[in-house]
Amino acid sequence: MAEGDDVDAVAALLSPASIAVVGASDKSRWSATTFDNLTRGGFQGQLHLVNPRGAMAHGRQVARSCVGVGQKIDVGLVMAPAASVGEAIADLAAAGAHSAVVLTAGFSETGAEGQLLQDRLRRVAAEHRVRLLGPNCLGFINFVNRAYVWTTPVMAPSSNCGVAIVSQSGATAYFLSTLACQQDVGLSHVVSTGNEVDLDGASFIEYLIDDAHTRSIAVFAETFRSPARFRRAAQRALAVGKPLVVLKIGASEVTAKSALAHTGALVGDDRVFEGICQQFGIIRVYSMEELLATADIAGRTGVMRAGGLCVVTNSGGVGEIAADTAALRGIALPAISDATAELLRDTIPASATAHNPLDLTGSVTPKQCENALRVLGGQADYAALLCPWYEVPTAPEQVNQRLTTLHHHLSLGPAAAPVPA
Repeated sequence: MAEGDDVDAVAALLSPASIAVVGASDKSRWSATTFDNLTRGGFQGQLHLVNPRGAMAHGRQVARSCVGVGQKIDVGLVMAPAASVGEAIADLAAAGAHSAVVLTAGFSETGAEGQLLQDRLRRVAAEHRVRLLGPNCLGFINFVNRAYVWTTPVMAPSSNCGVAIVSQSGATAYFLSTLACQQDVGLSHVVSTGNEVDLDGASFIEYLIDDAHTRSIAVFAETFRSPARFRRAAQRALAVGKPLVVLKIGASEVTAKSALAHTGALVGDDRVFEGICQQFGIIRVYSMEELLATADIAGRTGVMRAGGLCVVTNSGGVGEIAADTAALRGIALPAISDATAELLRDTIPASATAHNPLDLTGSVTPKQCENALRVLGGQADYAALLCPWYEVPTAPEQVNQRLTTLHHHLSLGPAAAPVPA
């Protein structure tokens, strides 16, 4: 299908007015958790429960089929046995649905027999014009409209504006979203793509590039099933200034085999992916904690201009640690020029020396800190200022406020908020 069709399909999937849980049962923890997420989370649309056995589930009457609901369904969450998923998709289509999320595992990740089931599912969905998320996924969370079509417990973030998480691994998406809430990182969406029989990671990246609530996109990937489309999405993200941060596994033979067993993914050549990152400005990271932290910071700064890093701190030791860390990552710390040092002369404390990293010492005042950052922020050598700040008795709250204010006025990346040294 055309990429524009995928973007429209993702938009429809993530903003349903009515949802059916197909396979709803009191015996299923997946069903119970999803029901709780949608009802407690504040979903404003219609929620229907469907199970061929009928009866009751979660205190509500259960319809025996989607058609039996008697109302149009927008999105179905399917948790039926793998061999029955195709039938459930056909039933959803008959009830007016054009989107479905398939929780069920047991498809291509299990081998040849599972691949046959997945191929059949693809054909049935295409025949009935139903777009699929999954199979073998946990679903999606839209924090903006409170559509929590998600099968593990949901924590609400501090803000529904910030990072969007797209992950082939459901457990990884769950970990990242939970960590974000614990660390007050704003989230707009969380998507678990699983085996990607239809909509894939690139489909969601394309949509999120234009989403006003998404400041950056954090991706956990085992493979990119549509490499050309992913490259085009990355190029477009760079063009519009929306940071794309990716944690991709598969650099070793062990993880490549694990990915094949996990979601049926063939991971490809890691060197090729590294080249794509360099070409299209993708920020590559190597741990889940780094993925979330980097996406959060990049979402606040946007895509930064060319240049190096200047570390500004009130602790010499912390500045040296930051400098070593930057060097290990290949990040340049350009020296402070003589002309810039002259501008700083009457700005920084007499005990400080104009080097990068710049230790303003424990005697620095909030005004001196602000003046130094204004000088350094105007230098073309620096794309970003990093400010790890030790909270000594020199008005840390005032320093924090000045850094926050400067973040909005400097023409480069952020003066990061003070963090305990």
